Amino acid sequence: FWLTYLADQHSSLNTDPHILAGQINIDLYRGEGQKYAVEALLKNYAFQDPFADWQLADRHTVVYPAPGPGPLRVSYILPSRGLRTIDRGLADSGLHRHRLIWVDVRLEN
Repeated sequence: FWLTYLADQHSSLNTDPHILAGQINIDLYRGEGQKYAVEALLKNYAFQDPFADWQLADRHTVVYPAPGPGPLRVSYILPSRGLRTIDRGLADSGLHRHRLIWVDVRLEN
């Protein structure tokens, strides 16, 4: 859906600041799923990945114990290029296997 919406030249996502956030349930490198969809979002001109400079082992947002796939990045917050990332992080929730993901952004002038 998002890739089709972004391809629309009349979409406000092409000009207005925005954030795409959610649990996509697909890790780009591990596990199952249609990885091309996540790769296309992460490489899309409209978005920036605030965690791109983190080590792969530090980016996981969930851990599935053995015999499951282990640590995966399945949750994403992707600000548009018109937003400046101030800070970002992941925190263990303590209640379930998913980690909390957050990003602080600022509008660019």
